[in-house]
Amino acid sequence: MTGTLSIKEASLYYGKHIVSEALTLEFNKPEIVSIIGPNGSGKSTLLKALGRLLKPAAGTVYLNGRDMQAMSSAETARQLSVLPQATQAPGDMTVRDLACCGRLPYQTMFSQLGESDRQAIDMALESTGLVDMQKRSLSSLSGGECQRAWLAMALAQKPQILLLDEPTTYLDIHYQLELMELVNRLHRRFAITVIMVLHDLNHAARFSHRLIAVKKGQIMADGSVQQVFVKSTLEKLYDVKVTVMEMGSEGKHYLACFPYCSMETD
Repeated sequence: MTGTLSIKEASLYYGKHIVSEALTLEFNKPEIVSIIGPNGSGKSTLLKALGRLLKPAAGTVYLNGRDMQAMSSAETARQLSVLPQATQAPGDMTVRDLACCGRLPYQTMFSQLGESDRQAIDMALESTGLVDMQKRSLSSLSGGECQRAWLAMALAQKPQILLLDEPTTYLDIHYQLELMELVNRLHRRFAITVIMVLHDLNHAARFSHRLIAVKKGQIMADGSVQQVFVKSTLEKLYDVKVTVMEMGSEGKHYLACFPYCSMETD
């Protein structure tokens, strides 16, 4: 079953500060969507609202056609998984123990993991390449390995929709590419809708099907990579001059952006 997510006429506030107003978006098919835009534009705020981490001051977020605020946390987590920027767990927790946490939405207070839970956990560890590391403590992992462990936890929830907030932050280029390729494989294998906030424009262009450009809390552009990842839109979005080129290797082609001058220094 394909998960659907939408936000209708939403106003998003932090305290008394207005971040976005009259925001409307729909996600109705399994694809990889990247939300891009400058710092402070409201990208992470939007993702938090989509993930039920922030309640809109007005408007509604719908998950599979239902008002998300009317759903229980466990019911939401069985359909949608959120991986925020800041993740914390005890350093002595093992990779498998963390993956097991992904099954909590399926448990009652006194229930134990059943066969279906173990199968979901094994599937998550296998899909993220962590079977051989499942007994290692989180404190012994590299940054890239730790991020994969958190992805395994999210995947163990068996979500229809996966939300990622800047998943490549603090990773070097090797682990950034490894993680993005993993997200792409998970999307293709399980037909999961992936919605993520990304700062790296070239990762967004290479691995996404759809881009949403956000500036000052408003949607500046929303469409395919070919529609949004163009010189005029990117220059207006970031207030810089850019060159957009098509890159290719091994028969694969993708767009890349090269900023070269701030508008202020023009």
